[in-house]
Amino acid sequence: MGILSVIGGVLIHFTYGHFYTIGNLITYITSYIKQKVDPDFNTGSAVWISAIALAVQGISMPLGGALLPKIGYRAVVIIGSAINSGSVLLTYITIQKGFAYVVLSYAVLLGFGFGFSYAVIFSVAASWFPARRGLIVGIIVGGFGLGALVFTPIQTAFINPNNVAINQTTGQSISVPKLLVTVSPLFLSHIVSLGPLFGGCLPDKCNTFRFR
Repeated sequence: MGILSVIGGVLIHFTYGHFYTIGNLITYITSYIKQKVDPDFNTGSAVWISAIALAVQGISMPLGGALLPKIGYRAVVIIGSAINSGSVLLTYITIQKGFAYVVLSYAVLLGFGFGFSYAVIFSVAASWFPARRGLIVGIIVGGFGLGALVFTPIQTAFINPNNVAINQTTGQSISVPKLLVTVSPLFLSHIVSLGPLFGGCLPDKCNTFRFR
């Protein structure tokens, strides 16, 4: 059961790892908004996506921990994973509306989602291995990094299979319309939708740390 907790934690953090692909995605997101939604959009505003997401993560982490004894770890993980996955799917719509809406879905909601259950996953898995807590946490965090490693080339293959370079004049945008057509549907294709499923299958905590 302990091994299953670790595997489940790695799988959930693997889906959360798509957040670290923002450095790859941001050029496509800003190019899409500037060329298809708002010609006056300042692409420099893109830095707010990661900044806000991480800030909201810091707020939601203690909230998830506080609710753990009341609603149970499985509910916390499923809620967090569902919000995280839903935020990516919602960005399919918000990217067609404007940057402010993208910030709401791909920064605020996404950051809240993975922050809400982020630390709880460590607590569940590490409770089975009290003498190896550091190792267990390291393995699960590795899943986060692995997600970015896997999702980044998939995104590029989906949007920009020929690896077309950014516009050398602006240094910030993709100027090939055919590529931008694929940006919005990308958010519907992410495997992060499996996050709640992984969360619901996690085994219970060990010994006296048994929450619902």
